Amino acid sequence: MDLLIKASHATNADTLKNVRGCYKRGQLVLIKPTGHEWGREEAKPPAEGGKFVIVRLLREDGVTPVWSVGDEPPARVTRYMEPERSDLVFETVKDNDGVPQILLDDQGLPIGVPVRRRRYALRVDDLPTAVCRQLRDTGLYVVQWTTARDFLRDLQTGADESSADLTVR
Repeated sequence: MDLLIKASHATNADTLKNVRGCYKRGQLVLIKPTGHEWGREEAKPPAEGGKFVIVRLLREDGVTPVWSVGDEPPARVTRYMEPERSDLVFETVKDNDGVPQILLDDQGLPIGVPVRRRRYALRVDDLPTAVCRQLRDTGLYVVQWTTARDFLRDLQTGADESSADLTVR
């Protein structure tokens, strides 16, 4: 399984667009099976002006990809493609008088608006220096799933994946 990760911050002067749609360094952009042919811009290393890096995940044997072209994706794949939900912008509906009202969930909490980014990010600043250099220079890092998950963070909860049971089946 290949994770396409944003290599640098994207920004927009419009605060709402910046919050809702600009990927930041380390954020997961896309997941594809190993063997997918990445585009020229996706595969260009940051050292050559590329905007992304690819982290290829292998099973515990260190050889077999977590997900390959032609195979069914593991259940975890859909988890990583979930959108992040913003705590800064909320879903609203207009009441009978046309006044916007914030939508609440079952617990009475405001419902955040989905942003145009994924819910998970790679904690790039916590990666070993050698890994950061390899990502910068080649744009690709191949690693066992059990190692990589220690550096994945759920942006919604702030929890690291290493604290969850994420056995790949």
